[in-house]
Amino acid sequence: DVTDFAETVAAMHTVGVGGAEQSWLWRALAGILHLGDVRFEAAGSAEGSAVSSDTRDAAARAAALLGFDRPVTDADAAAEGDDVCAASPDGGSATCDGIAALQGALTGKAIQVAGDSIRTNFSPAQAQSAAESLIKVIYSLIFDWLVRRVNVRVRPSHRATDSFIGILDIFGFETFKTNSFEQLCINYTNETLQQHFNAFMFRLEREEYESEGIDWTGVEFADNQDVLDLIEGRRPAGILALVDEQCRLRPKAAKAGDTRTEEQKSQELADKLCSKLHDALAGSGGGSNPRFPTGPKLRRDACFTVQHYAGEVTYRCFGIVEKNADEVHDEATTLARTCGNALVRQAFRQAEQAEKDAAAAAEAAAEAEAAAKAAAGGGGGGGGRARRKTASAASKETVGSKFRRQLKELMGVIRLTTPHYIRCIKPNSLQAPSIIERPSVVAQLRCGGVLEAVRVARLGFPVRVTHAKFVAEYAPLAAKPGEVGPAELRKAVVAALRGGAAGPTGSAQGGASGSAGAGGAESGAGA
Repeated sequence: DVTDFAETVAAMHTVGVGGAEQSWLWRALAGILHLGDVRFEAAGSAEGSAVSSDTRDAAARAAALLGFDRPVTDADAAAEGDDVCAASPDGGSATCDGIAALQGALTGKAIQVAGDSIRTNFSPAQAQSAAESLIKVIYSLIFDWLVRRVNVRVRPSHRATDSFIGILDIFGFETFKTNSFEQLCINYTNETLQQHFNAFMFRLEREEYESEGIDWTGVEFADNQDVLDLIEGRRPAGILALVDEQCRLRPKAAKAGDTRTEEQKSQELADKLCSKLHDALAGSGGGSNPRFPTGPKLRRDACFTVQHYAGEVTYRCFGIVEKNADEVHDEATTLARTCGNALVRQAFRQAEQAEKDAAAAAEAAAEAEAAAKAAAGGGGGGGGRARRKTASAASKETVGSKFRRQLKELMGVIRLTTPHYIRCIKPNSLQAPSIIERPSVVAQLRCGGVLEAVRVARLGFPVRVTHAKFVAEYAPLAAKPGEVGPAELRKAVVAALRGGAAGPTGSAQGGASGSAGAGGAESGAGA
């Protein structure tokens, strides 16, 4: 670990992250880890909560490292320049003010009622969820900040260019004993990339056959568009759209006299989501959608199953609606945006500026669309409504919607590139040499789409021999050795192949630069 950390520090210096910035970064990451250890317990008579007595030390360390006890004003934070992290942190110690600020931001929120601001308290489960959401937001912003720094460092400064080499390292297909929203998003990504992989490999094969003048009609690859429609569809609504719908319909506040526990409330949300998914997606006839099997047990367990390209995965509905909402209320956001940790403040400020730029771009696009419709005779006056709709959609974007949008943007970039694929196969689970666990390897090859690529190749003409190699190999068998030139022999080879001499009709064809054969064609030609 010591060696790895030293290499990380050196690498950060290489990409331009200096010692002071690193100090802020280590403090932020350590603060996140300590914040993850904080737990909450019931306090007061109005379903309130507070940091549990046995995790107050963790809360104190988190508050000190993230600077919750040394906040800056919104005005001062907005006025800070890009060199805010240039000065090293002073190593402040934990204070009661930091714990109070942390607890106050995570155990309740202010709501406006008839012009008055009223604080509503969180239950321990709600406070825990708020803490986890804040952790994810801070870590995500820090990660984005670091990526921007790396990109600035490696971007060529001597000339402007749109060319780049990108590395996309993704999670593999996931299926566990219990699968939830995280696995759904990961597998949705893999489905999308798998479709691109299949289409790309199919296109390469087609282009090679066309350049050779070889007919390969009738060869098709497995298209998983029906799975993508099931997950990301809007009309009709797919899984993500239906989860978003349940997010909008869920109660925003507890009703008076409601004695249900948080787990009971979550289970009711899961049951409603499960019923909605099965009713909308299973198809007519009680489960006619082969990609979305249904049944009494799945409904009873509040689960749903998706038949992915790599296999069947069952997802548990419990917690999906809450994970999709992943709300971070204003008090928690303000706590982090004005905290004493300069790097966290800078990351928040850059993210807010990026959101403003995106909103401005969306508004400009909406205005341009409204103007185009008006010019085409479609009527005017809708620009304001379009802008409000765009702003409202941006402010209420769920995790699933954001994930889908970002994946679409990523695929837009990928489709403009020439991809090269590296498939990493783990031979065994023991991390030992010279051991191959065949079932595991086959499963990885199937999940990575390699077996499908091989299947498509075998449906065509996978055996390919150049004319020169064929002449060198079989010239001695000519009727008059030495008297038949390469051109004449090539014509004879093509004619023989097209006539079925190498095997069954259609098992081999002659191309512009070589001969192509289906499985067994080469052995047939050799015979």
